[in-house]
This record gives sequence, C-alpha cells and structure tokens, in this order.
Amino acid sequence: MLRVISTSTGTEFFIPHTYISKVRNRWLFEGITRRNAEQLLMLPQNYSGCFLIRDSQSCPGSYSLSVRQDRDHVHNVKHYRINQLDNNWFYIHYNRTFSTLTQLVDYYSRPFNGTYCQLTEPCLLHDSNTTVAHIPSPIAFQRSNLNWKDVSRSMIQRQLKGTDQERLFSEGLRECMNSYFYITEESSCED
Repeated sequence: MLRVISTSTGTEFFIPHTYISKVRNRWLFEGITRRNAEQLLMLPQNYSGCFLIRDSQSCPGSYSLSVRQDRDHVHNVKHYRINQLDNNWFYIHYNRTFSTLTQLVDYYSRPFNGTYCQLTEPCLLHDSNTTVAHIPSPIAFQRSNLNWKDVSRSMIQRQLKGTDQERLFSEGLRECMNSYFYITEESSCED
C-alpha cells in the first residue's frame, strides 16, 4: 500500500502500489497499458498533439508513442512503436535515429519535422484551471563526480570556436562555477 495525496482536493489515502505508474520527464509513463494511455489522452484538458511514451504491450522491452490526433471533430489516439537498435538508439522510422528518448521527443516536437504528427505537449493529468494542493517535494542529494580542485577557470571559459562541438559545460553550470571561483578566490585572498 502507498500513501497518496489528491492533487485536486489534498485528501490523503492509501492505494495498492499496482494502481500507480511512474511518470518521468512529464511524458514517460511507466506501467500503463495502451487502453490507459487512450483514456488519459482523451481527457478534456488534452488536445491534438498531446502525447506520452509508455512500455509497449505487444513488444516487451520496447516503447510506444501514443499521440492524440483531432481531425474534423473526430478525436482519436494513434500509437507508434519506438524500436531500439542493437546500439540502443531509438527510432520510429528507419531514416531517423536518436540516442535518447528525449532527443526523439524533441525532434517530433519541432514544427515541420517531416511527418504528419507533431508532438505539442505531454499528456496533461489534470486541468490547468484546477487548483493543485501544494505538497513539498522531497529533498534529494546526489554526490557529484566532478572534482572541483581539478577544474580551472580557463576550462570553464574556453569556447570551441569554429567547430560544431558542444561546450564542455552548460551555460548554467558555467555561471555556477564562475560564482564558485569568484567566492573561493576572494576567500583565498583573505588568508
């Protein structure tokens, strides 16, 4: 049994753990069936292009992309198998492969992606007009593998000019580390 709290009423109660599914990245629904996906996507707050990715029932170990499509006042849900290559890359069509499901979602979310199906927004589980009870999120700690003593200021500020390579650090991390160096340099001057 799991303790759950209703997002709409704030009521707390217990349910069997088999009655829930995990949702990751707002669109990866683990443990739901094709029928459940259709029911969720047909909720009134969802519209054409709303989607979710779920475990495939017909091909265990694979995923399925479920997308709501509304055409001429007809509402339905289309399902696409997400295949996986031996190198663990994903694809719906052989001509386009992705190293992660996030890349697949990003590509099919772009306008004019070369298909007739554009993903607009992950499946909405409740109406955005409904007041949701605020439940504080648990605090998670994760030890960093980065050894700050091995990182130099020049490594952070370096930019790869004239190449298409990605930078070593993201802009957000770069700003955070610049602040760290600023603070540590000032504190080392006080000694």
